[in-house]
Amino acid sequence: MQLEERNLEYTQALRNTQRNGKPSFAERTAEMLFETIRGYGDGHDKMDDMLLDWLKNLLEGSMSIGLQARLWCTRLPLEFYSCGKLIEGCEAADNFVQSVESRVQSQELTKRENAHLGFLRHLSVEYRVREPGLSNEEVWRRRAAYIEAWQPLDRDNPSELEKYAMGMGVRMRGKLAKDFGLFKEAYYSLKLFIEQYATRGSREEGWAISDFGQAVLEIEDAEDGSEILLDLITEGTNFGEKLSHPSGATLCEIVSFLCSRAIENRMFERGHLTQQDRENVRESDTMFLEINHAVSLLRQGRNHPERYENAKRELLGLKKRFEQTRANGALWYDDQTREFSVIVYLAQIAHLRHEWDEAQSRWKEAIDYGRTVMKKWEEDHFYIDVATYSLADVQLSAGGEPNLIIPKVQETIRRVDGERVTWMLGVGTFWLDHVKRSMEPKLRAEEMRLDREKEQM
Repeated sequence: MQLEERNLEYTQALRNTQRNGKPSFAERTAEMLFETIRGYGDGHDKMDDMLLDWLKNLLEGSMSIGLQARLWCTRLPLEFYSCGKLIEGCEAADNFVQSVESRVQSQELTKRENAHLGFLRHLSVEYRVREPGLSNEEVWRRRAAYIEAWQPLDRDNPSELEKYAMGMGVRMRGKLAKDFGLFKEAYYSLKLFIEQYATRGSREEGWAISDFGQAVLEIEDAEDGSEILLDLITEGTNFGEKLSHPSGATLCEIVSFLCSRAIENRMFERGHLTQQDRENVRESDTMFLEINHAVSLLRQGRNHPERYENAKRELLGLKKRFEQTRANGALWYDDQTREFSVIVYLAQIAHLRHEWDEAQSRWKEAIDYGRTVMKKWEEDHFYIDVATYSLADVQLSAGGEPNLIIPKVQETIRRVDGERVTWMLGVGTFWLDHVKRSMEPKLRAEEMRLDREKEQM
């Protein structure tokens, strides 16, 4: 009989086996399964789902705070985030944390239990319901305070697991800052995590390097860009190896270099040695790094137009991998957003190269993907609106009739002017700024034409 066809009677038997008040055999078995399931999100959905069912059954009725917290850390990505139930997952995990904190004093916890609770707090804060009436910075400061409220039981002598939880708090603080558009704060928090806390070659390190690179790319043309460039040149980076960066390098070139090193290290350490292996990599951290490497080349295209082609080639390879994965089963929500971003970046390249036919096709593909695949997105989601606005710019640049195109996007323009969403690299920031600059004279010309018509009436 195949493993996935077995029922849960065996796990029930394990759950009923006790050992003199010590962890039951079921709890010990659950500990082993937690180690087995650590690779979730890397293409083994069927096995992940089965192991999660086993874990939930094994720990049913268990009073172990540490194991229950660890179960929630596993349930969040597999059971909730994978299908886009971001807020629902955070609320459920937060309810568990609050129930523990309301009935258990910190001094009653072991260091191990405290560490697992801390890690769950840091993991579940990401998609909390946004407090109404607060700015992005105010929301971020509240969430950062929530993260920092957790501490090791003995601050002067934390356990290794508590140190790990501390590091994940630093990483989440930086990621949230990046998502809320506080790129300078994100830069320093993420750099601290990568240099002092991250396990070399881990998925967490890969995701953090990607978020770090995004923060740097976002800040490149901003007021703080010169400060960040000076820090990188004078202090360098120590992402597993101490590196200095040449004084003539731009921020997008430094990001390209860092992402390339991280990608190559993962390819080698994980045994992806042939070209065919590399073209079929599915690990989420590596693909995230590859997307950001491609965007760093896209940004370099402003001064070196030949690099647009390099970026396009990398993005097309990523698009093919996402499509193959989707053909073999449903993509996780995070993978869907990343596939959407790949389509958008391909559209940007065609747009910037004035390849109007391809640009129109790519923007239409992005709009369709956002409306049909991204089930959790509304019809007027901010990033769909940016794609719609971009399509209008392309159509007008290609000679389309303003009186036919502009009226259709007036509502879209009003929405994107009244909001700023920053969690997808560049789309709602430097790219949207580019489209606004391009559209401004076209909108002004159409407004002047309408005024002349009124005067002639």
